Amino acid sequence: MKLLSSIITLIFPLLLFSQSESLVDVTWHCTRIIIGGNEIVAPSNNEVVSVTLELTDDNDPNTDAFSSGVCNSLTSSGSNITYNDPESTFTISGLAQTLIVCGLTENLIFENNYFNFFYSTVDIPLSYTITTVDDLNLLTITAPNGDIANYEAVILSQPDIKWVEINIHPNPTTNTITITTKINTIERIEIYAITGEILKSIKKPVSTIDVSNFSKGTYFLKAYSGDYCTIKQFVKK
Repeated sequence: MKLLSSIITLIFPLLLFSQSESLVDVTWHCTRIIIGGNEIVAPSNNEVVSVTLELTDDNDPNTDAFSSGVCNSLTSSGSNITYNDPESTFTISGLAQTLIVCGLTENLIFENNYFNFFYSTVDIPLSYTITTVDDLNLLTITAPNGDIANYEAVILSQPDIKWVEINIHPNPTTNTITITTKINTIERIEIYAITGEILKSIKKPVSTIDVSNFSKGTYFLKAYSGDYCTIKQFVKK
């Protein structure tokens, strides 16, 4: 399966970054992981609202930090992180986690795979790429064995950004997707195939979309609300 960053290059113009300044001090939200070629979409439910990742870099490996979590927290507490800007890699020397049991099976499955992605690469450099799509930064972290973790983050450094927070569920889906948002009405929606082709363009308020005739695969939804917009990924199974 193609990397998320590779797929989106077929749809939107991108700007590439390779410096840790674009990686650190940002709240990244995981969208999916690919383990052994199998895609697992990050959960978003009553137990786990979002799977976040934060990295810091204060030019002292002894105090730099890694923090992520699903039901449990996974941190580099007491361990070092080193960044290699020329190679666009970072290395974590050790990890610790809390011992909470996920109540939902989907969260437990994701957490086990997600945490193992990092545990299996302790002391091994993880490569990363950061691309920009409109007002969204997309982060791809790749392990030496080819496993992948994808994230997204709104570019908060730009004062004129207008962003709409949405959720798509179920994701993956078989027949329909429902779009929910706490503060905005979705006025227009576009759905793209990985080839860049627009499959649907809905120019009216809508919350549920029929995708039953779509082939199995990954798609991208762009939602507009006034001057606000966002891009989300979903999977048809």
